[in-house]
Amino acid sequence: MHHYIPRFYLAGFAAHSSKNDKSKPLLWVYEKHRAIRCSTPEAEACQKDFYSFQDGGARNVEVEGWFARLEGQVSSIIPELVRLRREPTGPEREWLALFMGTMQTRTPMGRRLSDERFGPATSRLIKEAAADPARFRELCMTMQADIPDAEMAEEVRKDILAGRGEDLEARPDFKLASIVEVGQIVADVLMEMGWRFIHAPQAHRFITSDNPLVSEASEPGSKEIHFRMGVNLPNVAVWFPLTQTVCLIMQKGLTPGIGTTSGFVARCINKRIMICAERRIYAGEHSAGLQAAFNRHGCQVPIETLDLRYEGQKI
Repeated sequence: MHHYIPRFYLAGFAAHSSKNDKSKPLLWVYEKHRAIRCSTPEAEACQKDFYSFQDGGARNVEVEGWFARLEGQVSSIIPELVRLRREPTGPEREWLALFMGTMQTRTPMGRRLSDERFGPATSRLIKEAAADPARFRELCMTMQADIPDAEMAEEVRKDILAGRGEDLEARPDFKLASIVEVGQIVADVLMEMGWRFIHAPQAHRFITSDNPLVSEASEPGSKEIHFRMGVNLPNVAVWFPLTQTVCLIMQKGLTPGIGTTSGFVARCINKRIMICAERRIYAGEHSAGLQAAFNRHGCQVPIETLDLRYEGQKI
């Protein structure tokens, strides 16, 4: 089973079955208008062969391996930042940005976005790059496409210029490469933002969801907020709950730092997580109040409404 929300990440929002931190972590799963159920990080947010495909009679698991290596780096960074209440080093920041960027693209909603929006956008990028042989070869190497040498890259480039590039977009390896490539683009934008680590006040906890990266933007002179916007839009703010005690907010021009927020702000952050969830939220407690709030506010942003842009172009 491939976890589209990593187990180590979900464990950061779980409670333990006893006061012993080494006891089994328990995760409460919420869906709208359904009974709250108790589960574990291992049993949630996973699908069989979600990042693999048949390749020459064998199953290609390279992308799953790539995600596993990324998670291996980040799984030790987040707990230390939380425990020591410190900001990340330069390399840690890069790993975190890449982790958060791909968390926007690797979920079931992200995969559908890849098929409907990211894939065609990446295909357009490739078609534009095909006009320049050197740029096209560089792009192929970046995306780890199955193009082993310059001669084959040139043949593929000519096929694309001749209008025969549709087969490339339909390939499973291309689709998987698209979610990694777009995740990297998102990460590059997040790196340019100011990062502030917000600790929840005592007796309050953050939740997470099956789409934990939340972006929002407002129009000048308007109180209306638009959620799950492209991270490269002007004035966009990005929220990412790191654990049940710490949430990260990112925005261009934001003063970096670490602080503790109020209970009201913690509840507002959780409301944003609910609004942008696809189907589920996850918490370390069984709460009728949380269930009632999710029934009111949850899952309000379908992919059809998303305004995703990169370098001014709509994806």
